[in-house]
Amino acid sequence: MSTLTSTPDVYISYAGNDVNEEYAGSRDEIISVIAEKLKEENFRPREYKRDIQYKDSIKEFMDEIAAADFIILVISEKYLKSEYCMYEAVELLSKNKGGLKKKIFPVVLQDAMIFDTDKHLEYVDFWDKRSVQLKEKLKGQDPLKVKSLLDKNIVYREISENIDTFLAELNRMCQLAQGL
Repeated sequence: MSTLTSTPDVYISYAGNDVNEEYAGSRDEIISVIAEKLKEENFRPREYKRDIQYKDSIKEFMDEIAAADFIILVISEKYLKSEYCMYEAVELLSKNKGGLKKKIFPVVLQDAMIFDTDKHLEYVDFWDKRSVQLKEKLKGQDPLKVKSLLDKNIVYREISENIDTFLAELNRMCQLAQGL
């Protein structure tokens, strides 16, 4: 976290482009535009593609988000189905660690459709199914041999249990970012 005399940190949480995805009009381009605007206003944008180096821990980076002065969540369909993004979201918004809601500024891209009841339910079902499927696959496995997968299932379960709250909170906090 920066001090009053330094440049404020703004963490941008988003799901980046896939390797074969076009850049024009993409999530990565949107993030680039947001980061440039933040720099112009004397903020220091932070995001995983620029700030995480080879062999750095993405989990440690995600856990540092709470120390940022501000947090922008760029919500897309891919974000809502990304294990890493939803881990961040559940930790930040649903659990509201240290009153973080005051520092969070969501931007909802049109493909997320979080304001649609059917789509909302689709996201809840998506994480419930992922959690149940992994739990089923792990039945009968030696826990000492699949520790990392057991940990992953805990994350899936936490997302499954909190995504409804997260989506409801987003609905209260934001407006659809049209034109992005």
